[in-house]
Amino acid sequence: MALSDSFRQLWHNPIARKEYIAGTAITLFLFVSTLIIPVVGLFFGILTPLPSLLFLYRWGLGMGLWLPATVALLSALLFPPMGLAGSLPFLLAFVFLGVLISMGMGSGWSIEKTIAVPVLAIFLLGSLLAHVALRDGDMGVATRLERSIQAAISTMVQELGPDAPESRALEESLTTAVPLMVRVIPGLVFSSLLVISWLNILAARRYCLMHNVEWPQWPAWSMWRAPEPLVWAVIGSGIALLLPVGALKVVALNLLLVLGTVYLFQGLSLTVFYLEKWNLPVFLRAVIFVIILLQQFVTLGVMLLGFFDTWFDFRKSTAEGEGT
Repeated sequence: MALSDSFRQLWHNPIARKEYIAGTAITLFLFVSTLIIPVVGLFFGILTPLPSLLFLYRWGLGMGLWLPATVALLSALLFPPMGLAGSLPFLLAFVFLGVLISMGMGSGWSIEKTIAVPVLAIFLLGSLLAHVALRDGDMGVATRLERSIQAAISTMVQELGPDAPESRALEESLTTAVPLMVRVIPGLVFSSLLVISWLNILAARRYCLMHNVEWPQWPAWSMWRAPEPLVWAVIGSGIALLLPVGALKVVALNLLLVLGTVYLFQGLSLTVFYLEKWNLPVFLRAVIFVIILLQQFVTLGVMLLGFFDTWFDFRKSTAEGEGT
């Protein structure tokens, strides 16, 4: 289908036209809110891929690609005069993530592949662009990031008052942690992309159920379990952390961050299973999830619960207990 034909078909479909205009505006609003609204805007920005994901999934490639293409064009025209040109690659990455997830859903991929392939694609593309943009001669990306962060720390301490003993202690502790912070950035970014993809799929599922849009034949989230071979990756990474090889430790630590996120998903699915089983009110469920996601020790506990569920299969044992 020619581009002009697909756009004409889109524009003459009142429902598609309305969703196209609304989706374009919502995408830009969600992303810009991240930049101008402190803290709360971050929660809106996480859903930036959602309009592209839904529109492309509902209307197919022919009409569906017009929404992300329009977002890209408008942002390229509007962001530079607004002083937001530096954030343009992040918006395009979010939109591209939504497009890839939607294509996976429309292709009949499993839920694991639908999340993993787009996240891996965005991660590799972002890593390549970061390498090109940040590499400076013989100075590697990690070294340049370390120096940039250390400079930012020094500036922050100067503003707090460099002569105060607590300021010097803070600067020393932060500077010492910088090399580790930089080296776990890949794992943090990959994990963040997993969480963003997961949240957008959950939001898309809710929308599709409310508007009677066909949803992929995936198992219920309350029954989702991570692939069993991942357990050995966790064990192998844990062993690698004990070995006296610096580069291997860095790789293992990043891998554990990613795998920890996967098992957090499994722990959350197990939590959903029991919340549904006990038929708790929606408000109480929301409070429980907020606690899980905001309290670090609770998050870690749910993550470990998901990990051990691989062996003990708590849902199966519960069903067997009821059968007896």
